[in-house]
Amino acid sequence: HALELGAPRVFRALHHHRDPTRGAVLAGRNSSRTAPADLVAPERRLAAFDVTVTGLRRHPPSGPVPPFAAVYTADRLLDCVADADSVIIAASHQSGQPPLVDDTVLRAMRPGAWLVNIARGALLDAEAALAHLDTGHLAGIGLDVFASEPYPADGSLLDHPRIVATAHTASLTSDYFAAASRRLGDALGAYLNHQPPAGLLSSPIHTSHLSD
Repeated sequence: HALELGAPRVFRALHHHRDPTRGAVLAGRNSSRTAPADLVAPERRLAAFDVTVTGLRRHPPSGPVPPFAAVYTADRLLDCVADADSVIIAASHQSGQPPLVDDTVLRAMRPGAWLVNIARGALLDAEAALAHLDTGHLAGIGLDVFASEPYPADGSLLDHPRIVATAHTASLTSDYFAAASRRLGDALGAYLNHQPPAGLLSSPIHTSHLSD
């Protein structure tokens, strides 16, 4: 079972072999995720492996959202993590917000589950996660983000044999570069037509246009 919590998505979970060196077995497993209905590319990939994908959102849609088998409200968080074989944190974070995945959530996770954080380091209580890893409650942890970056080279999260860490590069996928290229092209086209780009958050004090 795979679970993703996001912004509004929150987690994704995938079933893995008990031996972490043997890779992942996806066929016939379940997956849970909380995410906007238009952010479903990873879930479509999971569905191709016969993974059942479940969503968790603040405001679930009234109808089905393929490839999700079901979408639940955020108050079902503890129930959802208890049913997931692996959990991937993929949520947004606001300054001052407490960890989304704290000791309570970690305790609710299925024994032997995997935990991955590709969102923001502050969403995870890393010390609590490390403690659950050391007791064997968690099978392994994957980290692409840390509460403080750059993370110190001698930090306890980097030398653990059951933690895989990367340097904030999880978003650098072919899908990301394709989408970024499209948005850049659209923004340049809007600029040449003297129009603001889509998604503009602020306007410059002084503007200029390309000369003919």
